[in-house]
Amino acid sequence: MLLSLAILAFGASIVSLNAPQRRSEALDDAERLAARLQMAVESATLSGRALRMDINSDAYQFYRYENGRWQETDPQSLSGRRFTSLAKINFEAADAFSENERILNGVTAARSDLYHVIINPIGPMTPISVAFSGGAPVSVSLDEIGNVAIDRRAK
Repeated sequence: MLLSLAILAFGASIVSLNAPQRRSEALDDAERLAARLQMAVESATLSGRALRMDINSDAYQFYRYENGRWQETDPQSLSGRRFTSLAKINFEAADAFSENERILNGVTAARSDLYHVIINPIGPMTPISVAFSGGAPVSVSLDEIGNVAIDRRAK
């Protein structure tokens, strides 16, 4: 009886050591955001229509510019999402144009953490970097020409 209990305990320890590690929520959020950003860049390029991503430390949402105004995108293609891990936004476009755009789009001091990322099919994109924490640090970046990258060594 004691021998069978020892064998059972040994088998259980081997199973638990060989179990795959649980993925971090930060990595899941980063990969999901990177995939949707890449889809948005490709969609804007193929359709010839600008897209906008509104993002803050809690969530993001995509909009398409149609009929002279910004409208939410089809939820089946580019849906928004809440982050499950802590996100820190590094908005790199801090020039006068970006500040004027924030004012014209109605971003007030009460929501100064909301950023508009323009995904332009014929011109430069709004560069942004989003760092996620919660497990191994990871970040997602979008540069001026639409390259999306994931950095798993984020600080």
